[in-house]
Amino acid sequence: MPAGCGPERARAGQGRSGRCPAPAVIRFCLVRTLPAEILEESGTLFDDVRPEDIDPQVHAAFVIARVLDRGTLRSVRELVRIYGLDRVRSFLRAGGLLQVSRRTAALWTTFLDLDEVECTSRSSPRSRSPYWMD
Repeated sequence: MPAGCGPERARAGQGRSGRCPAPAVIRFCLVRTLPAEILEESGTLFDDVRPEDIDPQVHAAFVIARVLDRGTLRSVRELVRIYGLDRVRSFLRAGGLLQVSRRTAALWTTFLDLDEVECTSRSSPRSRSPYWMD
């Protein structure tokens, strides 16, 4: 197995040349701790949790929400480098807009050219709810 390839990539498969398949896959299996650029702002970003307990793979949605909402340009740049814009888009489409402020939501839906409708849930109040009036 080539140097730097972990078991995650071994399961994903390798090409005939024995090289790791793609940089996008490498991105997620090599990041075990938060990058220094994000850790330097941990007092602001993660004031309610211990930064050393955050696993960038397991807690990706939490990290993305906090950095988009509270981060500086430097930490956002690092976030995009680690997760990629496609992962940020999928986070926002999967309900991430509810985890960030309105101002942050407006910025990122405009920047990523997303329609706010595609990023909101399509639920409605249940008719049996005590607050539902016919």
